[in-house]
Amino acid sequence: MTNAIFDQSELVIFVGNSQPNKDDEAQSSKVYGAQFKETANRMLFDGWKLIGKHWNIDETEEHEEVILPDLLIPEEKLKPIDIRAYEIKERSPWRYGEGRFITTLEKYNIADASFIAEIQHFLIEKKAITIINGMIYPLELGKKIHYFLQMFAPWLVDIDFGTKFEQDLRLIRDGSKPKNELIEEYENLKNETIVKLGYNSEDKATNSWMLDKAKRIAAQKKITLPMGIESDKDKLMSFINLHKENIHTLGKCPSCKEGDIYKMEHGYKCNVASCSFILWNNGIQRFFKNFKKIIPEETLHKYIEIILKKGKCYIDKKPYTSTSKLF
Repeated sequence: MTNAIFDQSELVIFVGNSQPNKDDEAQSSKVYGAQFKETANRMLFDGWKLIGKHWNIDETEEHEEVILPDLLIPEEKLKPIDIRAYEIKERSPWRYGEGRFITTLEKYNIADASFIAEIQHFLIEKKAITIINGMIYPLELGKKIHYFLQMFAPWLVDIDFGTKFEQDLRLIRDGSKPKNELIEEYENLKNETIVKLGYNSEDKATNSWMLDKAKRIAAQKKITLPMGIESDKDKLMSFINLHKENIHTLGKCPSCKEGDIYKMEHGYKCNVASCSFILWNNGIQRFFKNFKKIIPEETLHKYIEIILKKGKCYIDKKPYTSTSKLF
């Protein structure tokens, strides 16, 4: 998108009699006043880059609401009394009902009922969430932790993994499964996370999990492991880093100018911990919907890259840019 100028605001114009009752202006406005309310969705200048194909676009959509005064004389002149412009507000933030939170954990057997209250208390104590009127709201720290885990340790925010982990613990308590199997699986996942973060793991079992990881990479890419790599920790690390999974970035952060923007479950986030830049999916979808842009899934990321590169995406603030309006 390049330099698009648009009007996505609500304009209300109050008009009254050209000669209102000066002794009782409020009463006069009530009797003679008229209200013209218009919610506009007008693209003043398009400037979109169409990628791959052309879409038929209805660029102007207007809704007008007129409230006429009770007493209106034919050919009576009305003059503006007050003009008010209202911004369209952002939708409500993330939230989760306490009841739904409890039933979800119980449904997937992720936590015992007696332990759920402790989980909530722990998250509140760590300032990751807050509870208002029975609704759980994630705070800034909670959101950052969520995105960090999604990027570097997705298994920790995978509900199916949580269910399996709890089932394995029950099997271990019943004596149906050796605890070493679960410990080894956990250690492998932990060490993979360490490698994703760019560090070297000094765990005693490093060679074992690294060899398993290298074998999986080789099988997926249908390549052969280099000679002598099985017993060489440095060669294993080099092989994994060379073929490590690349997480697609959508460009530099337009806010801090330092971090990269990554696709997350609920939107697009800067990977710099101190930067709070986020584009929510619901805001982006509404942004395209408001201006009648039909964006195919295969080109959506390209549009996001263009928006981020320009550093302009009025989702929270939709200014009224026209200097005059005729009725």
